[in-house]
Amino acid sequence: RGKACEVFVQQKIPPSGEFTRRLVLLGALSGINIALNNVSLLYINVALNQIVKAFNPVLIAISDVLIRGHMYKCRVWVGFLCITFGVMCTVFNNPQFHINGFVFCTGSSVAAAIQTTLAEHVMTDDVKLDANNFMYYTSLWSALCILPVAIVFDSDVFFMQMFANTHWFIFMIFITSFLAFLNNITLLLCIKFTSGAYSGVVGNVKIVMIVLVQQVLWPEDARQLHAIHWFGMALTIASFAVLSFIKYRPITKEEKESIEKKDDKEVERIDVLQDDGEEEAKL
Repeated sequence: RGKACEVFVQQKIPPSGEFTRRLVLLGALSGINIALNNVSLLYINVALNQIVKAFNPVLIAISDVLIRGHMYKCRVWVGFLCITFGVMCTVFNNPQFHINGFVFCTGSSVAAAIQTTLAEHVMTDDVKLDANNFMYYTSLWSALCILPVAIVFDSDVFFMQMFANTHWFIFMIFITSFLAFLNNITLLLCIKFTSGAYSGVVGNVKIVMIVLVQQVLWPEDARQLHAIHWFGMALTIASFAVLSFIKYRPITKEEKESIEKKDDKEVERIDVLQDDGEEEAKL
């Protein structure tokens, strides 16, 4: 309960310019992710968009390795690849390829991966910002990145819809903004209390659950599923279960002792470096 309520507690950020620049970068990456993803849908259909987005867990893991030096075991990489392939099979439905849309969608995924890695660092390792404050400090920079793209690609439709039915337009803007807020808060909480890579896995499972819910609740409107789609859903759910077990299984006594030994060696290494530094300072 305390962790859930933590979302609504305002935090002060360090006055350092470096941390401010980091928040600006995070906001810009979020805006670039949203803008490029929306633009990609002008050229490609949702099927290809989701196939590209299925690689998000792998891209986040690669970003985590390159930026934070976080190493993953081989079985975890296999799990990421299985869940990616499973989602690709689930959403495969005559994807319409277009080079512009593919490039925009790929750029969106790369920006999302880098943003997720840096966000995890800010919310867990660095200042430990909560989800609400993270959005508070980065939303302005996101909006500034989205606005030029919206003006270039959607200004005509935007103003036409606004003047055609102003009340309905305002209502839809409010509803979609509120839903976007809930989506971002949920994603940030997932990053903060699990990990960036795991949040990408959860996002892929969400795609599969949407397909399943549509089949159950609105079967007349749902697309016909074939063997490859059912195989993809089964593979995604199974991979998610395995990855969750690997992440949250209880640590054995032997593993705990091994971790403690590594921590002791790290402390000894730091002490030696400090002693060497003191000796050099005396000399």
